[in-house]
Amino acid sequence: MTNLTSTQKKWAIIAEAQQRDMNPQETLNVLNANKPLMWSWGARKFIGLAKGLLFTVSGHHHKGHVLISLAWDDTYTVRLISTQWNVKKTLTNVYFDELSEKIDIAIERIEAYKS
Repeated sequence: MTNLTSTQKKWAIIAEAQQRDMNPQETLNVLNANKPLMWSWGARKFIGLAKGLLFTVSGHHHKGHVLISLAWDDTYTVRLISTQWNVKKTLTNVYFDELSEKIDIAIERIEAYKS
């Protein structure tokens, strides 16, 4: 994907990520259950897709995009994507009740927060 434009990279990543239809609002509701945590990511620009949820973050460890999709086994896959639309990290087999925590660890949490 090196010779593609940003828009082409974006849609290629989204197409590759899609497995099952999902309700992006339900996933957003799971994330909204802990609003202060989600606010700490600088989460914004939420886009609901037929097979995913895409949003922008400005976390301590990751600044860019997050794409959440639903896998065939009813677990989430979370992709951390740079602002240039390169996949930096993929989290697989994430259950809905651990979705916020896994995203937080990947994009924001530092050990000093525990103090």
